[in-house]
Formats: sequence, C-alpha cells, structure tokens
Amino acid sequence: MTIGSLTEEAVRQLQLNFNLLADDVAGSNTLYRIQEIENMARIVHGEARGESY
Repeated sequence: MTIGSLTEEAVRQLQLNFNLLADDVAGSNTLYRIQEIENMARIVHGEARGESY
C-alpha cells in the first residue's frame, strides 16, 4: 500500500463516517469536515496541555 492509497482510504472513511458522498475526492464538504476536526484537536490539546492523567 502506498501513501497515496492510504490517503485515499482515509478520505473515503471520513466521508462514510460523516455521511458525505464517498467519492474519494476531497471536495469542499470533505475539506470543511477535516478543518472542523483539526480545530477540535487544537482546542482539546490546548485544554489538556500540561495536565496530568
């Protein structure tokens, strides 16, 4: 499996998880969801940074 095919599978899986058209193309709806996920990850990291378990 190449990096390209891993990326294609990740895009397809994200589309399926968010009930988007699973066409393996990172269109505007897919890119919007990716941006939402990145923003949430930054918020969680900012809140949790420096905290102990």
